[in-house]
Amino acid sequence: MIDHIDSQAKKDALLAKVLAMPIDGSHEGGIKKLAQTRTAKQNRALHKYCSLLAETLNDGGYTVQIILAQAFGREWNMEAVKSLLWKPLQKLIIDKESTADADRVEYTKVYEQVNRHLGEIFGVESVPWPVDKTKKENS
Repeated sequence: MIDHIDSQAKKDALLAKVLAMPIDGSHEGGIKKLAQTRTAKQNRALHKYCSLLAETLNDGGYTVQIILAQAFGREWNMEAVKSLLWKPLQKLIIDKESTADADRVEYTKVYEQVNRHLGEIFGVESVPWPVDKTKKENS
């Protein structure tokens, strides 16, 4: 059982449980300091900000596509390609959210669409699917 100690009452209750345990080697435990996460107030503020920004963008006629087309100039990395290109297209093509749920044939379908789309729309040179060169051919 994991208890998050966020009040004196919870701390007292946990200490009472520990003190009541028999000393017979039948229990194991530990205490771990958790990283400070956002507060409930910060979370509410973030949600409010996102709602206000969404309203402002919608009122100005700025669709998601317009904003993303002019988005911040950041470099691509594996996670960005996976989350912004592969996964949305995978959802459209094979109706699966997680890449772990796609089978071998479905991966090929998604790969072909990503490659074709980037080539046709942006002129991006085709990127071949990686091949494990350590394996023998026809295996």
